[in-house]
Amino acid sequence: MVETIPGSRIGIHSHNDTENAVANSLAALNAGARQVQGTLNGLGERCGNANLVSLIPTLLLKTDFVTGMGEKDLAQITKISRLLDERLNRAPSRSAAYVGESAFAHKGGLHVSAVEKDPRTYEHIEPALVGNRRHIVVSDQSGRANILARFRDIGLAVDVDDSKIATLVETVKAGNTMAMPMTGPRRASSSWRAARWAACRNFSAWPDFGDGRPALECAR
Repeated sequence: MVETIPGSRIGIHSHNDTENAVANSLAALNAGARQVQGTLNGLGERCGNANLVSLIPTLLLKTDFVTGMGEKDLAQITKISRLLDERLNRAPSRSAAYVGESAFAHKGGLHVSAVEKDPRTYEHIEPALVGNRRHIVVSDQSGRANILARFRDIGLAVDVDDSKIATLVETVKAGNTMAMPMTGPRRASSSWRAARWAACRNFSAWPDFGDGRPALECAR
């Protein structure tokens, strides 16, 4: 078509019946189309439309196409996506590309250790570019790197060679075993709570937990 009709007059309107709406939109652009129709979070009839929340970051960060949007605009996209879900009274998709809670989450000890050394090993972009952030999950797959990363996040300075870290790792694994009926974030959260209580017993300094609960909960 673009051989006959100028690309500026050609657009693509994809539906997501086969999970290919975003891919088809990008293919159309590469073929010469210059307009993409889509919706926030892919809202639309049947299986939805092309998801602009996935398309926009891809176009800005991974192609040379000019979109009329800048870095400041892109940094708001996670907030906008979640605000729409809030307005619709539905839970945001944790696995959503770029903006999901799990988009930059790391659970396995090897993964976390690598990300701590060089985020590019497991992250395709810097989370802050799209207004998201990295999540270090503490679970039965955790290692020392997970524990130390979470401590750093809440402002607790711990010697990386402290022998008590190994005890905390085992506490996390045991806590996750006790939480077997739970899955996903709830299960990981349970093991982290167990680790925090163990930290209270093993480390003298423990700041605010970072979730609104005072450090006085460490009192025995």
